[in-house]
Amino acid sequence: HISEDGHAKNKKSALKANDILIVRTGYPGTACLLPPEYEGSNCIDIIFARPDPEQVVPAYLCTFTNSEYGKKQVLDGSGGLAQQHFNVGELKSLLVAVSPLPEQVRIEEILLNLRQREATEREALDKARRYKAGLMQDLLTGKVRVNVDEAEEVTADV
Repeated sequence: HISEDGHAKNKKSALKANDILIVRTGYPGTACLLPPEYEGSNCIDIIFARPDPEQVVPAYLCTFTNSEYGKKQVLDGSGGLAQQHFNVGELKSLLVAVSPLPEQVRIEEILLNLRQREATEREALDKARRYKAGLMQDLLTGKVRVNVDEAEEVTADV
């Protein structure tokens, strides 16, 4: 929590929707987009980027920062012995592959669809694992019995 006075004194770190928030210490470079409901919040010990929307789609830059290539650049620029630490200066030196805006939008749409599909498939896999665990429990405790003749037929089909 930050006081109203603290917020007023740190206006330069007041956030806007779609700002890219980037972790400085611990897991440097991990990035996310600020949701609209948090606009006006303040950040004291986190890096944020506000790209020119005529040059870079914020979601595209966030995805780039979280990519393997972006993470490698962040880690190469990080210092610190006990914990990795990333500074604003290193953020400014990142080399970002910037495609034309329509292509950035299309890339983000494709990646969003893939992330949604991955989440759906992960949910289905988790559900199947829970079902399997429950069925194994029922079978191994004798709660559910298997007809030996039917089991042989199933095994033969496999």
